[in-house]
Amino acid sequence: MVKHKSKIFLFCLMGFVVHLFAYSADMSIKLRFFEGVREGEESNIPAVISSYIYSEKLSEYPEKMGVPFEKKQIQRIFNLKDVNLLTEADLEWNPQKGESIKHVFRIDGKEFFLVLHPFFRAKDFQFRILVKEQSAGKEVNLLESEIVLPQRKTAVFGFEDGEGQPFFFSLRLTAGEREKPEEASVTKAITSFGDTNYRQKAVRATGDVKPPVLMKSVRPVYPEEARQAGIEGVVILEAITDKTGRVKGIRILQSPSPLLNEASIDALKQWVYKPVFIDGEPREVIFTVTIRFKLK
Repeated sequence: MVKHKSKIFLFCLMGFVVHLFAYSADMSIKLRFFEGVREGEESNIPAVISSYIYSEKLSEYPEKMGVPFEKKQIQRIFNLKDVNLLTEADLEWNPQKGESIKHVFRIDGKEFFLVLHPFFRAKDFQFRILVKEQSAGKEVNLLESEIVLPQRKTAVFGFEDGEGQPFFFSLRLTAGEREKPEEASVTKAITSFGDTNYRQKAVRATGDVKPPVLMKSVRPVYPEEARQAGIEGVVILEAITDKTGRVKGIRILQSPSPLLNEASIDALKQWVYKPVFIDGEPREVIFTVTIRFKLK
């Protein structure tokens, strides 16, 4: 009987090793963070809701899993008036090491702290997930749960922050995957300012490296042409700060209209951040910034 159990254990272990070997290299998990707009005040969502967005045909998967499709699916699943993408990131993960994945991002003065702790069961990658909000010196646990990340599926979670605002984030394994360009309504990485070689020089704000703390900001001037056309939305930019905390490089990552790009860059290049120190030395840092344009 003991030998029989040993054989079963060895068979399971071999299956796990084969599965792990298939994903032995560093992998990327695409994170997207959305803000939900409700139809009415009474349409509250529970503290935790999860769902999956799935494409059965692999050939259709990269196109369907783009930002417009995810927004549309989240809006439908959670019965929302609208959904806005606030930020996105590629989280690096090595299955062999099994280390936790950490990511920090700041939206409208709030700091969200995401931790994914991997563990393995059967053939799927599973993670314990924790989301915390830090604002005004207070820390609040917003979400604590477990998720499965199979290939060709996007896991979506919804939760409310301390003020009852609904937020959603999606997670997807992207090993060997290339997304097709987004729809024409989204302007992607077409406008830049400053040093264009900063990607090779700076440290990216991910994992244990937090994005710099904003010390001074300037509100963007709403372009009159965009105002008259009724254009509003969120512009996501990639920025780099130098060793003194000054913004030295900017790229537009996502934008609802080219009319908002120049105003976003003009504002952001005047912002000043607290210098980031790593191992006692000031460093240049790459991070994402969200600028919101909203008509009253």
